[in-house]
Amino acid sequence: MPRHIVNNPPRHEALSSKKWRLSSDNREGWGIIVNNQSCVTRFRCARGRNSMAVSRDPSHSEDHRRTHAGEIADALEREISEGTIPPGTKLVEEALAKRFGVSRGPVREALRILSRDDLVRIRPHLGACVPELTPKELSDLYEVRTALFAAAIRLFTHRLHNGELSEELIAQYAAFGKELRAAKDGPAEQFARLSQSAARFIYKHCGNPVLHRHAERIDRQAFLFYVRFAKRDMAHRQRFLTLANMLGQAVRMGDSDLAASLAQKLGEENRRTTYEQYRALKSASEHPQKDEPTPSTTE
Repeated sequence: MPRHIVNNPPRHEALSSKKWRLSSDNREGWGIIVNNQSCVTRFRCARGRNSMAVSRDPSHSEDHRRTHAGEIADALEREISEGTIPPGTKLVEEALAKRFGVSRGPVREALRILSRDDLVRIRPHLGACVPELTPKELSDLYEVRTALFAAAIRLFTHRLHNGELSEELIAQYAAFGKELRAAKDGPAEQFARLSQSAARFIYKHCGNPVLHRHAERIDRQAFLFYVRFAKRDMAHRQRFLTLANMLGQAVRMGDSDLAASLAQKLGEENRRTTYEQYRALKSASEHPQKDEPTPSTTE
């Protein structure tokens, strides 16, 4: 495809290069203008008699920025969930922008994305930080998650029993149980990710988009504590698998009341274990034990 120079670029752009790639009919196409801030801007052009008329395509720069923001948000979420960025850490835009090699705009957007799921809190004049919940706040979070999970299981069971789910979806649901049992002695994060995927599958296919949206939002925040505490408890894993197996049987039988009851018990098991371990950790950090002085000996 031929390249052409735009004779009359927009005055508001300070240009260091002006290259255009036209379509095969040599009449119109998309081009790229690079300004002196090294920012790529995409324009629509149409050939005229002596020059090209140029109109800006606003979606390109916006999509480009959002793509960077999404990638940064994913990276930060992963580090927060793994504990690499612990609760209470302040997230400085300038430092993050330098780290990811972007301007502060995508970083600011990434922090907004994470704040919508309460993974980050943005405080006026103080900036963003990873929230540090109290044990009571964590317990309340899990109480809401449990209620949503039980409601989703009830709806999912109704849909399965009424033939509203495809054979492929039913097979996918059954596969989660096998994968969890196979991973019962594996790394904590692998087991936690599988259990989270199973829950999200239920939310997605329960038939209630509002429940799905709110449950996933709560689930992201709860997962941060779940993988760090509960899933490292091997006794908890065994109790979890026992309840999950019973839950799967109730769903397959189409007993929505029993399934919802077991989902409630499973959620309570997760809440109790996570709460107890988190409370113990907080208590130890707030009241560290002092080393007892070694008694002196005399000869």
